[in-house]
Amino acid sequence: MEEHILSEKIDFYKNKVENRPVALLPNILLFTYLSIGKMYEDLLNQAEQFLMSSMLSSILAEDFNLLGNIATGRIDTAKRIFKNIVSLDPEDPYAHLLMATVEPEKFLNETRIFLQPSERKIINEFLGDEGKLFGKYELYRLPDIIGLKDRIPERIENALKEEPFNPILKVSFAEAMLKIGKVDEAEKEISEVLRIYPNYSRALYLHSKIVGDYRGNDKKSMEYLQKIFNLNPLSQYLKGIEVMFLNEKDDPMESELKGIFETENPFITFFKEHFKKEEIEKEEKIEKKEEQAKEEKEASAQKAFVPEEEKQTPVVQKEPIDRGFESLDKGDYQSAIKEFLKELKKE
Repeated sequence: MEEHILSEKIDFYKNKVENRPVALLPNILLFTYLSIGKMYEDLLNQAEQFLMSSMLSSILAEDFNLLGNIATGRIDTAKRIFKNIVSLDPEDPYAHLLMATVEPEKFLNETRIFLQPSERKIINEFLGDEGKLFGKYELYRLPDIIGLKDRIPERIENALKEEPFNPILKVSFAEAMLKIGKVDEAEKEISEVLRIYPNYSRALYLHSKIVGDYRGNDKKSMEYLQKIFNLNPLSQYLKGIEVMFLNEKDDPMESELKGIFETENPFITFFKEHFKKEEIEKEEKIEKKEEQAKEEKEASAQKAFVPEEEKQTPVVQKEPIDRGFESLDKGDYQSAIKEFLKELKKE
């Protein structure tokens, strides 16, 4: 984005926010442009003011607050903010993406899962790999590939036995049940999750689907979708859904926000600029070399190893005459005479 356009946008939305200090979209757009302009101290001030003033929970605003803290080196504060975000929505994608710039080995795998498919593709291309998932993480998206019609996937059930309170697995379990028509079981599971995580977007989306499509309560379904919008107007769970959002219907600011995130997503841009890709590759190469050296050392040791029975030199039986001379050298004349007599007997 050209500098003069960026400057105009920042000034424009600063004025908007002064007139409407708790309005969601003007604030989010201001945070977006401040991030693009790398004006991180201003971003922190604006985000903190909004979060303290607004009566609504906004996970997207929390994400910008997290970005500002990481960018300005306030890592301990960033870690506290991250914990707060995942206590609201355990699957918030941008929080995991940002934390992967701080602790890649801990957060990078979750980042691959929670991002939208188009965003995940960008990250995988940037990292230069296929973005393969492993362990329990692949179960988070298992419902996407369910082909079973008559039973709940055993893998999710087994995972829940090990982590019965894992909210992400519980929502995946509910989603799997919904896909095979077990609506009551799905609703029970989702309700349990939402009691503890009332701002969990995927759980809210599934509950809106249940109460709207299966219970016929469109008003309640709309309330859940409105809540998702307030938490994150860019949520993937709102795509393709036409909702008459209160005070937000046909708002050009919503289109503007979506357009920016499609072309210049500030979180992905920040990740690509700050993720220590070279260090990760360097560490992987070092680990590979160390592993190689270890294998070579073990192979060499194996080759050099000789069993004890092979190490023992065969005992050569000496002739009596030789033993006799050895005894003479030692001054043991009696033994020498005995050995010489043995030699004479042989003859």
